[in-house]
Amino acid sequence: MTSVGVLAHSAKTMGGGLGELRKKLSEYGINDPLWHEVKKSRFIPARAHDLVDAGAELIFLWGG
Repeated sequence: MTSVGVLAHSAKTMGGGLGELRKKLSEYGINDPLWHEVKKSRFIPARAHDLVDAGAELIFLWGG
């Protein structure tokens, strides 16, 4: 199975927020993705590198 990561802006609530994203991912068998939340978009590049270094092959970006 492909290793999945999520990089999310913690304050965004689109589409039901992060809880809804977790629920939707679990419907596809993704129950424990690598997960990083940021409060500011300037932290995204570093966290994206962290996800790749941790083995994420597919990264979902949430918020903006």
